[in-house]
Amino acid sequence: MHYTSPQEDTSHEPRPGKTYAQLVPAKDESRDQLFQAMNDYSTMFQNLKYAERYEKLRERLSDWPARPELPERRWPRDGEDSGT
Repeated sequence: MHYTSPQEDTSHEPRPGKTYAQLVPAKDESRDQLFQAMNDYSTMFQNLKYAERYEKLRERLSDWPARPELPERRWPRDGEDSGT
């Protein structure tokens, strides 16, 4: 546990600060955030390929000679542990 700096009134003891567990999201929360990001990416990936409203953007991207390829969509398997 680490402590925050004492307040200006030095008669008080330092209060405990947030622990590492409070600062780092839980595994389930991290997985949920990852899946939400992948769903957002998947939607945009599909829109860039097929949606009419992105036609001009698609044309401009195809005219970009050094454009990197977008990575394919890939979700972690449910329950898969990265080992880290």
